[in-house]
Amino acid sequence: TNPVLISFCAALIDLPGRSVLYANAGACHPVLVNHASQELPVSGPSLGESHSVIYIEKHIRLGAGDILLCYTDGLIGTASSIQIQDILSREEAGSDWHKRLLQTALSLRQEADFSDGVTIVTAKVL
Repeated sequence: TNPVLISFCAALIDLPGRSVLYANAGACHPVLVNHASQELPVSGPSLGESHSVIYIEKHIRLGAGDILLCYTDGLIGTASSIQIQDILSREEAGSDWHKRLLQTALSLRQEADFSDGVTIVTAKVL
């Protein structure tokens, strides 16, 4: 039988300390969006690939106005050459940002709809 594989990104946000601790199990890298967009590289195998895995955790500081963006690969497409930076460079954060990110991704992929599930989660530091 084929094993069940689950990709997962976890982020623990420390609001008083303005920081985030994150780990990744086969999911797209989270992105820190501020004056630039920076992928936060941390990787580990998907859940279910191995019985004994130690996941690497990373810690970063957050500044006022920073946005932590987590998303699934359905946004960029698994067989696509589109990168998250291609989408973020075209859309500034603000009103209806998630909707605009979805529309831009479809436009860049030249598709009318997503063939895979898409999840976008953001957290903004005030």
